[in-house]
Amino acid sequence: MKTFTKKNNWKGFHVTRWGIIVFVVPLVLFIIYGAFKLSNWEIAPALRISLGHYVFVCNMNPPGEIKKGDHIAFRFPLDTPYFKKGDKFIKTVGCMPGDSLIVDNAKNYFCNDAWITTAKDTDVNGNPVVHFVYSGVVPEGEVFVFGTHPRSYDSKYWGFL
Repeated sequence: MKTFTKKNNWKGFHVTRWGIIVFVVPLVLFIIYGAFKLSNWEIAPALRISLGHYVFVCNMNPPGEIKKGDHIAFRFPLDTPYFKKGDKFIKTVGCMPGDSLIVDNAKNYFCNDAWITTAKDTDVNGNPVVHFVYSGVVPEGEVFVFGTHPRSYDSKYWGFL
């Protein structure tokens, strides 16, 4: 029969404590906050191999308190050849209700005269894409969102969120 010394008891306590932190805490966070599995195409098609990570999403702002520059998580509102309705997205808010959104002939998007993004003419496979054409004030209850990658599929192709 083995007798435990203070050293052995401490190791057992140490392993148990870290086991709880490593396995239980992420599980609780997942249940409370939810997790978004980011697919490779949502972020950067050129980096397909290295992506596919989980991101925990915690709503820090009450609904309706989104600001320009905030990163927002949402479910995709449309069915398209690239994504299905309900797919999970994370994008940056580029233009808010009441802001002026202008698209020039070179497909550059400006919010209140500040450049935010540029649309491409083709997708990664060379197929032509239709881009969102709009010049005016962003309607109430709508936002223009964009991604950080030049080929991000965002409001410049499907419009306001």
